[in-house]
Amino acid sequence: MNFQNTSVSVPKKKNRALCPNNCRFCISRMSHNDGNKYPTLWDGSNGNAEWKVEMRDRLEFTCKSSDTLLFTGTGEPTYNLEYVSEVIKIAKNELSNPFVNIEIQTCGVDLDDDRLSEMKNMGIKTIALSIASFDNEENGELCRTPKDKTVDIEDLCNRIVNKFRFNLRLTFNLNKTSEKFFDNDANGNPNAKPFYEKCSKLGAAQVTFRRLTATENTSKPAKWVNENNISLEHFKSFEKYIVANGTKLEALPFGLVKYAVDGMSSVLDDDCCHLAYKDTTAVKSGIIRENVKLYTRWYETGSLIF
Repeated sequence: MNFQNTSVSVPKKKNRALCPNNCRFCISRMSHNDGNKYPTLWDGSNGNAEWKVEMRDRLEFTCKSSDTLLFTGTGEPTYNLEYVSEVIKIAKNELSNPFVNIEIQTCGVDLDDDRLSEMKNMGIKTIALSIASFDNEENGELCRTPKDKTVDIEDLCNRIVNKFRFNLRLTFNLNKTSEKFFDNDANGNPNAKPFYEKCSKLGAAQVTFRRLTATENTSKPAKWVNENNISLEHFKSFEKYIVANGTKLEALPFGLVKYAVDGMSSVLDDDCCHLAYKDTTAVKSGIIRENVKLYTRWYETGSLIF
């Protein structure tokens, strides 16, 4: 199998919240909420012998065709860095083909210098900062971040890029409020240029623009997504801007195309949880869930590989 990346779902740390946010569009709070289907095998710091064997077996299987190891999850991955550290030790020292890039997704909450330094020392190369607005207060409102934990996006990006010299990927969760950051071209159509200007100013080396996904239609987050998603016209304006101003770099294994646009690597993703079937032998992600079993779909236990 050919994997575009290997995604490790980081479990909740004992005696700590799974996530500081309560995002209006949170896919993990939709009605498929299935944490009980993937009970964690991790029993605390340093794991256990069974966990290490199972994790190593899955990483060895995916590393043969995947060069990126991505830490993600149904909560905030940086809230359980002990888990991340133990996986990285295996990935660096016990595999036949070590991953080239190690990346972690984060909402940025509580990401102080001590935590950034810890991640740097682990060998993490890329921080994928997930935001829903360029405006700090609006981003906090959309993500329902506690007021005392509002992320200063500009300051955090500056520390990520300039102080700790990580590669910064900005992952933008597009919604109706995003539309005000566009301007209009001569024909009155949405123009995505201001988005790229703002991302460049923040120091992003890579950008991913995501159209929100609802995996069902009954929960509050799913209803919010269906009512507040960015318009297709605005979303497609990214593609127009990319094609007109970018350089096509390469097709990723799962079919997405990577471009260089205004000095940044850029990908459009309208299926972030890869729910749609694609006629390809490639798999977008080899997903190692909390039970340390390998799947090809986030919310489908039938996608188990082993």
